[in-house]
Amino acid sequence: MSNQALPSAPKKHTALRVTMAVLSGVCIVGVLVAMAIIPPSWVTHDSVPRDNARMAQTVSQTQLASYCPARMDLADSGSYGDSEFQASSGNVTSSARYAAFGSVYRATVSRIGNDEDSVNLDSDSNLDADNAKVASGDVNDGARFVDTRLLQAQSGSGMAASVASWATEGDLRGVSAASCVAPSLEQRFVLPSSATGTTHQLVVANPSSKATSLQIEVWGTSSSGALSLSTASSLNVAAQAESVLDLSAAAPNQDGLYVKVSSKETPIAAVVRTVKIDGLTSKGSDYAEPLPQAQQSAVLSGVSADDEVSIELFSEQDTTVTVYWLGKEGRSEAKKQDLAAQRVSVVDAGKAPQDTYGVMVETDGGTISASAQLTRSGDGDQQDFALTGMQSPAQSSAITIPDNVQATVLIANTADQQESATIQAFDASGKALGSKEITVDASSSLSMKPEDIDENAELLLMKDNSALAWSARVQQQSVSDAKLAGLAVITPIALEPQNETIWAQSDQHVVQ
Repeated sequence: MSNQALPSAPKKHTALRVTMAVLSGVCIVGVLVAMAIIPPSWVTHDSVPRDNARMAQTVSQTQLASYCPARMDLADSGSYGDSEFQASSGNVTSSARYAAFGSVYRATVSRIGNDEDSVNLDSDSNLDADNAKVASGDVNDGARFVDTRLLQAQSGSGMAASVASWATEGDLRGVSAASCVAPSLEQRFVLPSSATGTTHQLVVANPSSKATSLQIEVWGTSSSGALSLSTASSLNVAAQAESVLDLSAAAPNQDGLYVKVSSKETPIAAVVRTVKIDGLTSKGSDYAEPLPQAQQSAVLSGVSADDEVSIELFSEQDTTVTVYWLGKEGRSEAKKQDLAAQRVSVVDAGKAPQDTYGVMVETDGGTISASAQLTRSGDGDQQDFALTGMQSPAQSSAITIPDNVQATVLIANTADQQESATIQAFDASGKALGSKEITVDASSSLSMKPEDIDENAELLLMKDNSALAWSARVQQQSVSDAKLAGLAVITPIALEPQNETIWAQSDQHVVQ
């Protein structure tokens, strides 16, 4: 019996092995499925090394905007009282010239808020990259806005424009001129006296499609710190419109003003129209343009021999400044003066010496904002003045000369060594005429006529130097023929790319 039971044992072992094999296979398949669904911790395909998580990208502005103010005007020309004593703008008229240089796709000029009468800047030879795109006209019926689109942001590409107005009759006798202004969120001005007889009209333009509100702060000579204004310290500007504020009424009887205009919503462009009248006698008019950031030294170009020169200065800190004349033979000290912090100071430098074409102001450590008032006299006690502000020299910059005015180019060297540059000239159609190499000795200045390059020169481009400050001092023939003082200064516009660096950094909290 026992021998017959032995064959059943192998069958039990076989069944056990089959069962274990099946279970093992199920376990292996389960592990493989789990690995496919849940990656192990050592798999790093979704992580970024910390050292490479920060990236930088430089972007350049290829759309440029510029605001060209309307012709000079009086703050109040109401026809009341005896006609003999009424204020009058007289026979004031104007001209303007616009130019785009370098890698420009398109440039147009139009009245603010009215694109229907826009004009394209063009050249006689669009295929010739050496030519400029140009347009000209006047600003008798209002301000102009210039929109420029660049193909590529690079040095030497951009736009420059200027306006001039003049009169031989009325209360605006003389010459006024200004370069057109680029919009920004904040703009600063240093202005001469706001005494009786002087008006400072702050004209603010908003070229965008969005309204904005402005905060206006003013410092004077009577005390340190911002002044409590006699009028509102805010100003609203509608989209594609202009607004005006009388700064001389807001801060009267100051020997000088420092003004900061801040926009909350969108960049704005601003100029100040300054007019002086003494009774029935015209004492001049001009535009004040925004200043660059405060610097330890300031260069003011546009001075000529026998100008009565006064310099308005503002500093955030107590400092001492030294004023130098920049002439053909180098620099000579004119005056030294202490400045109180948060307060405007005025330096009366007296008459400019012969062969002097610029002024330099140096501090003993602080930073300053500076503007100069240049005054000359004509017949019948008439006077005119020019306002010229400190400059930030650029590698490439341009000046346009409006129709019916004559210019003298004044160049000042801010460096302690001899500097050279190239000035290229264009005619009124934008055609390149030729160029001239100039050399200016250390801390000195020189003058030249555009006709020294070509008799038809109306546009000037300086390149290959960032240490030279230059300007065009303009006068008008009918004003000179009337034996009236007439002077104004057109400052250059930088043709440099506007770059901004944008940083991006990985932040794991964003996905946690």
